Amino acid sequence: MFELPVSSNITINAFNLKKLRYQYINDINAKHNELSKNELPTPVTSENDTGGEDLDGDSEHNLTSEDAEVAQERRIRRWKSIMGEAIDDDEDDNNHDDDVDNEFEDNGPTDEEKKYFLRYDKPQESFEKWESNNLKRQRHVNKNFITYYRFKKTRKQIDKKYKVKTMHLNKNVKNNFELMIDGFEPINDNNISRNRNLQNYNKHHLSLLTDLMYSNIFKQKWDIAYKCFTFLLRIPDVDIRRVWNLGSIILQNIDTTKLIDFLQWLSNVYSNKNRSFVQGINYRNDQTNFNGGSRRLTPLYTKTLLWHKLTLSSDSETCESEIDSLIEQIAEMVVIPPYSEDNEIWYIFALCHLVKADNLSEKLYFMSRRNPEVDEMDTYPYDTEIYNNKITICINNCKKYLRKATQDKNFDYPARTIETKLKTIETRTFDFESMPE
Repeated sequence: MFELPVSSNITINAFNLKKLRYQYINDINAKHNELSKNELPTPVTSENDTGGEDLDGDSEHNLTSEDAEVAQERRIRRWKSIMGEAIDDDEDDNNHDDDVDNEFEDNGPTDEEKKYFLRYDKPQESFEKWESNNLKRQRHVNKNFITYYRFKKTRKQIDKKYKVKTMHLNKNVKNNFELMIDGFEPINDNNISRNRNLQNYNKHHLSLLTDLMYSNIFKQKWDIAYKCFTFLLRIPDVDIRRVWNLGSIILQNIDTTKLIDFLQWLSNVYSNKNRSFVQGINYRNDQTNFNGGSRRLTPLYTKTLLWHKLTLSSDSETCESEIDSLIEQIAEMVVIPPYSEDNEIWYIFALCHLVKADNLSEKLYFMSRRNPEVDEMDTYPYDTEIYNNKITICINNCKKYLRKATQDKNFDYPARTIETKLKTIETRTFDFESMPE
């Protein structure tokens, strides 16, 4: 019924093999199109191939400067082939590669799979067009037709290029790629029947536990839901980042300290500090922002941890020590991205200083009420000066971090409520003469 919290089984070798397959097909198609343009036009195909234009090809009055240069190079190669001049294969391959790369960099996506499907996913061309004029009902020449000689010639040039590309790849990927381009299908270990039965049994057990956990959460039977959650974490191939939100709800209703420890463990294990290398290669199977975060997006379980720590520290008796430790933790986080670029992290940082200033002002207020005369306590003026300096620093930091949080205009927060609270703290701190005895 519910989505299974299973991690993706796509390996790096499978990803590289898939990328090579689409890239190989795209290169063969581009080379075939280039060879088709360079061949001599015949009386039957000249009008259809050139679109009713002359031999010079493209109409340059509709082209930009870069497109005109590409068209000029293609025209030169075409006239050389017509005049019988030999064209070097390496030069032809280099020019072709530059043309294809520039074409896709300027006008198309960088993903090879998207390049492949862009040639076929055209719904506007699937509708049947009715022509009233009989002369226009002529069937065009099938340009997709290719002879075996042309295919061997095209593939020979592409295979020479891919020998260099596959030199640094894994041996299994290279062998599977060679089998695939020869027309064979590589068999994975997942297709074996005994592994399939074991996998189905694990998935069946996993689906039962997932349904039980969801149903007990809806019924608010937190003890049974907690047992199902602990069993899920012990099953292989279960990604804990897919069920961390359910686990936080269960732990919040059972024990808040366990919730803090669980979120802290998630932030330490799946931290962004270890991602100093290329994430697109080593973390291509990572979860989204809700589940795992990225180098530019803060994971939500880290934000949830900071919010829970802030609310618990403001309500506890040892507020000063806990809020100081939270400020130190966030101060270390905002040094590096993605935390330094997250507006919500800066907003939580500002609220921490606001809570600290509020607690210090309340402590100073009750201390002044308890000791109305200075002579009764010699250290009272010294403590007052220290508290005033701390409160001033906290208020200035709160305002500074709020300005950083509002650099993005899409970020909203209750500005009027925070300004009212800051004015209350300033009034309570610096108006000792107006306070009643």
